[in-house]
Amino acid sequence: AAQAAEVAGFADGVIVGSAFVKAMLDAPDEAAGLAAVRSLAGELAEGVRKR
Repeated sequence: AAQAAEVAGFADGVIVGSAFVKAMLDAPDEAAGLAAVRSLAGELAEGVRKR
């Protein structure tokens, strides 16, 4: 989230697709993966909004 906030200060967008894929692959099952992606998306959105 902190890195997304930093980049959002000077960029029009932040590419985070690989972080979502990693969250899915690291999860023990699909439900846990979706929960991890949901949580990560919330953290990143919060970081960008704080810029």
